[in-house]
Amino acid sequence: MNSIRRQLLLWLALGLSAGILLAGIALYFQARGEANEIFDYQMRQIAASLPRQAFAPIAPGQDAPGLDDEIMMQIWDSTGTVIYHSHSRSVMPQQAELGFADVPGPGGMWRVYSAQIGNTVAQVSQPQSARKQVAAQAAVKTVMPLLLLFPFLGALIWIAVGHALAPVRRAAADVQSRDMHTLAPVDDHGLPQEIRPLTHAFNDLLERLRQAMQTQRAFVADAAHELRTPLTALRLQAQLAERAGNDEERRAAFTDLRHGLERATHLVHQLLTLARQEPGVRLSRALPYRPSVAIQTDPEAADIRLTLACEGAAAVLHVYDLLRLDALPRRYTVGPDEDLQGIWPLDAEQGYDLWVLGPNGFHRRFRGSAQAPMPVETAIERVADGMVLQLRNPGSAPVSVAVRGAAYPGLMPERSLSLDAGEAARITWPAAPTGAWYDPQVQQPGARQRLAGRVENGLPGSSDPAMGTAPLRFEMG
Repeated sequence: MNSIRRQLLLWLALGLSAGILLAGIALYFQARGEANEIFDYQMRQIAASLPRQAFAPIAPGQDAPGLDDEIMMQIWDSTGTVIYHSHSRSVMPQQAELGFADVPGPGGMWRVYSAQIGNTVAQVSQPQSARKQVAAQAAVKTVMPLLLLFPFLGALIWIAVGHALAPVRRAAADVQSRDMHTLAPVDDHGLPQEIRPLTHAFNDLLERLRQAMQTQRAFVADAAHELRTPLTALRLQAQLAERAGNDEERRAAFTDLRHGLERATHLVHQLLTLARQEPGVRLSRALPYRPSVAIQTDPEAADIRLTLACEGAAAVLHVYDLLRLDALPRRYTVGPDEDLQGIWPLDAEQGYDLWVLGPNGFHRRFRGSAQAPMPVETAIERVADGMVLQLRNPGSAPVSVAVRGAAYPGLMPERSLSLDAGEAARITWPAAPTGAWYDPQVQQPGARQRLAGRVENGLPGSSDPAMGTAPLRFEMG
């Protein structure tokens, strides 16, 4: 198992062992050097402590007592005759050079010290193996406490690593205790700095998942709202077919019902295509459609008039009266340089609520009361690298207007202004952040307008940046 604690313990143990080994080797050479100095001093003292009077030659067969410290001594006179030696089992060669020297001898290299005392030469010898043994014993005695400390250090490292990793276990327990609906970020307070990049990446993933789930819920809600209108119309058309008094009325009712089913089927296909579309911005080709819609109210005649136009190529615009779902939506094919008008009733109590849909995300929604003043005239155009919202007060009295963003928070203009009778105003903002897509709302006392779509300029652009990442434009924000 890939355990951080075990890896740390293993590497720390290897490092500590290597450190102790190197320390032991260093202590050995240091102890050996100190032992050489001590033994050399000892050999000099031995030679200096010998009597100055002449020694008598050793009689044949005479032995000298053995020494326990492995130091061998021999003395010879000026003629080279050995007059004293400490060991009878072996005799070191006579070293004529005075002072210290390393010479081969019985059992290996020997450290030899020669000194002239009167008419004699005294030679004190010691094997190097004895010095190395003393140095090794000193090094072992020095390293032994460190070796005895090793288990204690291992236990201390194990406890310290376990304490340092305790926040990681708490974070893992927090994640394990969550259900599928808990997408709150993981608290990284107290986590080690090495673990925080992982928790930050995990929290980013949770945030993206939360946004995806919100988008899914918003899509389901918007789809339900979008399907409610045609389904209600289909139900009413079925009721009309059931109440038909003759075959001609029944055939007409079933024809309308069949057309409604075709529109509902087409809408379902569009929703399924939208659901399969992955979020994100992609390149899109230039489209020739530039539709526009203007609204006028006539309280005296109790009607609403829409003027529909389209520059470039012909486009199909659908108008829904959301206050009269039993009525079929109107469909207008608007050609270039052609204005079409439609009239809807103005309800004295509910006012009006018209919804216009067109190609390339074109969307207009007009809502207001019967007592509200004339709606402000609105138009959106593309100018160089920006977009312009044109406002004009067609009424005979001043009106307060508030412009707010909808699907693109922070990227649409936010303005409040007052327009006198007949006064016009222009509000500009950059087109690049949204790829020339727009979605502002214009509010005035008793009336609201929502304008959404993309301003075409004949050049390729990008898909709607709000598609799949924000609530769709089915509801007035």
